[in-house]
Amino acid sequence: MVYRKEKRVIDKYIFVKLTRLGGQNMTKYHKLVRDLIPEVVAEEGQIARARFARPEELRGLLFAKLREEIDELEEEPSVEELADVYEVLEALREHHDYSDEDVAKAREKKKVERGGFRQGVILESVRDEEDSADDQEDKS
Repeated sequence: MVYRKEKRVIDKYIFVKLTRLGGQNMTKYHKLVRDLIPEVVAEEGQIARARFARPEELRGLLFAKLREEIDELEEEPSVEELADVYEVLEALREHHDYSDEDVAKAREKKKVERGGFRQGVILESVRDEEDSADDQEDKS
């Protein structure tokens, strides 16, 4: 089939339409998607209605997307799902105006001071030393 592609931005809404004959089925979403998804949807012969997130809502949408992508990674571990998590983290980094260098320095500093997560250390309990000394006195 041949489609005619139209893309318009009106009042911060993105309308992507490929002209074709078809049904009226509609699925509604209110979630952050990758930038080119409206065009991908249109190329599949559907009409996508999307808008750009307002600055005050973007942070919350990014964290919701991060949770979604982490859930997907946990359900079906793959390099593609891990790449999705990285992409959302990159968007969060940019949203907060941190440079790659800022994040790399902070990561390295924490790793030197507290270690990483590669050894699988599980913290099971912590007790004050004073409590430990009191326990020893009680036993005598």
